Amino acid sequence: MHERHLAFDASHPAVPLAYVCGMLALTMFGLHPVLVAISLGCATLCSGVCRGWHATLRTLAWVAPAALLVTLFNPLISHSGATLLFRLGPVGVRLESLVFGACMGLMLASMTIWVACASELLPQDRVLAVLGGPLPTVALMISMTARLVPQLMGRAGEMRAATQATSAARTGTISDRVAAAARTSGSLVGWALTSSLDAADGMRARGWSSGVRRTTYQPHRFARRDAFALAAVAAGAIACAAFSFRLVSGFSFYPVLAGPDPWPGALLLVAYGLVPCALTYLERLSWEGEG
Repeated sequence: MHERHLAFDASHPAVPLAYVCGMLALTMFGLHPVLVAISLGCATLCSGVCRGWHATLRTLAWVAPAALLVTLFNPLISHSGATLLFRLGPVGVRLESLVFGACMGLMLASMTIWVACASELLPQDRVLAVLGGPLPTVALMISMTARLVPQLMGRAGEMRAATQATSAARTGTISDRVAAAARTSGSLVGWALTSSLDAADGMRARGWSSGVRRTTYQPHRFARRDAFALAAVAAGAIACAAFSFRLVSGFSFYPVLAGPDPWPGALLLVAYGLVPCALTYLERLSWEGEG
């Protein structure tokens, strides 16, 4: 397994934080078939490069069904649109509603994968370094939330292994599997609540929120190159936002799909979304050259 040499490793944490926030905002407000497809493709590639393809496929294994569920559920509750594809009894499935649901599902999937990439580009210590001084509560919430997800996944794996090792574990039928999943979910919720209470008691015992501003050690210094990098990230985000706004404002799902030609402006969003991939490869090439 390769050593951890990722994009923005040599930069101040403010640079990857600005990039991640920009990509999340572009994905969240870019409700357009081309924009969400580009965001999902770039997020998947960046996740494969930064997190590894095994971890990326594990994420896609549960993100893809959720996105598919959103895609198929929307035309069943929304009957807007002029193009009728087929009927399921009294329900008419229309193309425009199906495309809108697909956009929402792809947006959900891309947001999830970008957040997973952000956990690699911005570990807890870097989040605390950039937000610990001005926004200590926000930094603590972000770091604890990022830590809670892998803890829950690991604890769920332990519970499943312990259940399968007992003679009472019966998961042959669908009802048995649903019951086992419900027991695991209930145990996870109870463990999470208990752990949060213990963490809150520990923080209170150590003087958290006592009203006294504490000094912090800053391992990262904001240099001139970080200022240039932050300006470049901000300029790219503004350019992509301007293109996305023009594209989204001129696009309509209902009553028919209509909008301006997304090319070649979409190439700008592709280039911006692949920045972590390019920087990661350059970082690893530089380390291999020095080695």
